[in-house]
Parts: sequence; structure tokens; C-alpha cells
Amino acid sequence: MQVLSTAFSGLDAAQRKVESVARRIARPETNGGDTQELSSAMVALLDAKNQFAANTKVVRTADDMQKRLLDMLG
Repeated sequence: MQVLSTAFSGLDAAQRKVESVARRIARPETNGGDTQELSSAMVALLDAKNQFAANTKVVRTADDMQKRLLDMLG
């Protein structure tokens, strides 16, 4: 199902974003612990959270639709 592969790609992208931001936060010496940098990191984490939520909802909806289709056919 193309919808699921798109949703899984979105989940993967969100995971990569979280890992990237986590690396930036874990090395405060490289950015001087700048408050603006931490603020942008938090915004990026919130964005990744929303990406996870949206793509998870797509996966659940596709699963529900597939179950209903199988119930109608069976």
C-alpha cells in the first residue's frame, strides 16, 4: 500500500530529525549553549512530535480501512 510506505517514510524522517536535534543539544560546547539555539531545537522537537503523530494517525487509519474492507469481503 503506497499510503503506508509514505507514512513510514514520514516516521523515518521525524526520527532522523529527533536524532539530529538530540546531537545538537548533547554538544552544547559547539554552540556555546546559546538560548536561541536551544529554542530552535525545542521547536524542531515539537515539529518532529507532530510529524510522528500525523504519520501514526495515517498508519492507524489505513489499518482500520483495510480491516473494514476485509470484513466486507469476508
